[in-house]
Amino acid sequence: MTELEKKIITSTKDGSFLDVIYDEYIQSLRNKSDLSTTLIRLHNSGAINLVKEFKALNNDENKPEFFLTRSILKDVLPLIDASVKELSDCIKDLTLKAGKDMASHTLLAPFVEFLTKDVIRVDELLKQELSEIDEDFDFISAALIAGFKIDNKTFFEKAIELLNHDNTIIIQRAIYTLGRFDFKNDSRLAETAIKEIMDNNTNLTDEKVLAVQIRTLIILVASFNQHESYLKKFLENKNNVDHPLFIHNIAQELDYNSKNLSESTQQLLFSFFKNLDSKKTGTIEHIDWYIYNKISTSDHTNLSHLFEYLIDNNNDSFNIRMLHHSIQELQDSKHKKLLSEIITRWFLRRQVKYCVSAFDLVNNSTDHQIELTFDINQIKQEDLVYLVNKSIGWFDLNPKTSLSLILSLIPRCTENKMRIIEEYVLKFVALNFPTQTKEFLEEKLTSNDSNVEAFCENIINKLENYFEQINTHQNIKELRPSNRHRVYYRNYEQKLFEDAMSKSNKNSLVDLLFPKKVVTLYGNKFIHKHEDVNGNVIRQVTPFSKLSHSIEYPNLASLTPHTLDYYLRVLKLEGLNQ
Repeated sequence: MTELEKKIITSTKDGSFLDVIYDEYIQSLRNKSDLSTTLIRLHNSGAINLVKEFKALNNDENKPEFFLTRSILKDVLPLIDASVKELSDCIKDLTLKAGKDMASHTLLAPFVEFLTKDVIRVDELLKQELSEIDEDFDFISAALIAGFKIDNKTFFEKAIELLNHDNTIIIQRAIYTLGRFDFKNDSRLAETAIKEIMDNNTNLTDEKVLAVQIRTLIILVASFNQHESYLKKFLENKNNVDHPLFIHNIAQELDYNSKNLSESTQQLLFSFFKNLDSKKTGTIEHIDWYIYNKISTSDHTNLSHLFEYLIDNNNDSFNIRMLHHSIQELQDSKHKKLLSEIITRWFLRRQVKYCVSAFDLVNNSTDHQIELTFDINQIKQEDLVYLVNKSIGWFDLNPKTSLSLILSLIPRCTENKMRIIEEYVLKFVALNFPTQTKEFLEEKLTSNDSNVEAFCENIINKLENYFEQINTHQNIKELRPSNRHRVYYRNYEQKLFEDAMSKSNKNSLVDLLFPKKVVTLYGNKFIHKHEDVNGNVIRQVTPFSKLSHSIEYPNLASLTPHTLDYYLRVLKLEGLNQ
């Protein structure tokens, strides 16, 4: 008997088994020792009872790491000899102790492998689970999957037979199992499974049964897409079903399996996403990832229609901003053309909800503004001024976005319309954000289009003339503070800064390290004076940290807030149907 074997056997007697094998497992990861082989040999010889020992494992932060220790059982489970009842109880216990962790069910796969070693084990587990139904844990699917690997014909028929069981929990687990069978390339057997799922439960209205039905059917059809017609028929018969779990499973499988489904089937599945509950964030998350994948893979077929379906068929509690992954991907520069097409399409719909959604698609922050263009192919002459108004009204705090949209329309404008647009831009964009406007338009002065170049030049000139006139008044005494007032204000500002520093230093680490100190503030440096252990005064000079950031506040929002708000509302809503 090896030292490791003696150590393990002793640990089962003094109650330290889990601690010992945890330490040995860590060592085995480094030294690649034969811990698993030793445990299997000791268990199968009767020297120890692994099942009994592991059942004592608890998910306790003060004990050996739960999941790492549990993985030791996972490694040895397929090769040990054990009572099916005892082992299944242990696995259930350890799985439930894992809670909602994503790794909670990792013991089931090796348990299925354990069952496949002997069909008697499968029969025993199946009999056990059917005689005493456990609502909290499903071993029926594990038994059927293991049995299918041994004898696919017998256990396929057994799963079909359970579809007609009196207990809906058994029906759910039988349907679930049919979606987990490895049919390989047997399309005929998969078709039989699909038909049986549909035919045997047509009169059932149980929400959980319907949810597992749709999930299993999508999984099977994604693997054998020649049978899509069955799924379409099922969906058409269930078009009024709005159970949250049913909708969630559609969203989840559409997210996972859309690449294996035809566009028409995807649209049919997507049609169930109406009157969504905004609190069901998991469902919305899957819808978001489904749309994200279509954008990121350049599969833009009917993409705008997906957004529009959600907007039209959901109440005000649903907002397009909930699809944050999709929006973030859509804002990427490589999708600028697609985003421009959608924005143009939605503004031209002339509905408030679509204008709001267009704003939500684009608006990210005032620091990171997206440059966009309207899709000229969708625009008529009579739409030009309308779109300019919407650009100014909806993107009032994003001047670069607003101006980029407006400039894309200028080549199509007549001279009269250009004058009108110039006036609007000067009043509501240029005077509100003069610095950003000037910088942006100066970049566009080299445009290939003469109209755009002239437009930018006119706005810049008018803006400069406006501020030149403002500056002529700077020498008016009544408009400028006196030197006495300036000094008074600077002293007041200095006092505020000193008070803030004294409060921040109180009970701080600096206060503890340097209890006797004088802090003098001037210029751009700190001076700290403190005494060392010998009573000598130490003088330390520390530069301020340098941090630079510029932000331009909307001028008109400060000068004429109510007037500006009124006109922006007019520009937002004018010309909308509802």
